[in-house]
Amino acid sequence: MKKIGILIWVVGLSITMLFTQESSPRSPEAGNAYNKGNSLAKQKKYGDAAEQYKIAVAADPTFYGAYYNLGICLSNIGQNDEAISAFKRAIDIKSDFEKAYIALGKEYREIKRWDDAINTYNAVIGFNPQSADALYGLGRVYYEKGDYTEAIDPLAKAVELEPKNYLTWSILGNSYQKINRHEEAVAAYEEAVKFTKRSSSRGRYYFRIFFAVHFFYSVTHCRDFFVVNPDA
Repeated sequence: MKKIGILIWVVGLSITMLFTQESSPRSPEAGNAYNKGNSLAKQKKYGDAAEQYKIAVAADPTFYGAYYNLGICLSNIGQNDEAISAFKRAIDIKSDFEKAYIALGKEYREIKRWDDAINTYNAVIGFNPQSADALYGLGRVYYEKGDYTEAIDPLAKAVELEPKNYLTWSILGNSYQKINRHEEAVAAYEEAVKFTKRSSSRGRYYFRIFFAVHFFYSVTHCRDFFVVNPDA
C-alpha cells in the first residue's frame, strides 16, 4: 500500500503543478520578474524561479498570481512552511482564489496538519460546492488520516463531478475496502480500470478487484456456513 500511496502522491503533485497566469496589468518590474519566473519554472528550475517571483511580489505586493507560483516552487524544493505562507498571502489578496486554497490544503496534508487541511478544503466547498478538486482533497485527507468512512462522501461527490478521474475512484475503492464494503470497492476499482491509461495501474486495480472479490466471498461463505451449522 505504501508504493500505491507514493504513486498517487506523484500524480497528484503533477496535477497541482499548474502555474497560474494573470491578465491584469502589473508594473514592468513585477511583470518582467513574473515572466522570468514562469520560464524558469517550466524548466523545473524551481529555486531560481522562486527568486524571480520574490522580486515580482516585492515590486507589487498585491500580485496574488506571483505569490501562488512562488508557493508552488517553494513546495517543489521542500520549503513547506514558506510555501504555506505564500499560498496564504495569495488568498489574503484574493479570497476566492481556489487554486491557492487547493495547493494550501495539499501542503497541510503533506505535513499531516490534518485539521488545517480539512478546514482549507471545506473553505473552498463553502464558496464552490462543485469543486471536484476540493472534494477529492478532503476525501484524501480523511483517507490518509485513517477516517475511511468520512472519506467516502466527499470522494463519491468528486467522482460524480469528474467521473473520469481514476485516482479518485482508486482512493474511493480503497476506502470501501478498508471498512469491508467489498462489493462497492470492486465497483470503484472497475471504474478506475476503465479510465486509467497506464497498463501498470490497470494491473494494480485488477489485483485489488481480485482481492476484494476473494475476500468478500470468503467472508460470505464462512458466515453462511456458521448460520447453517451454528455448532460447528
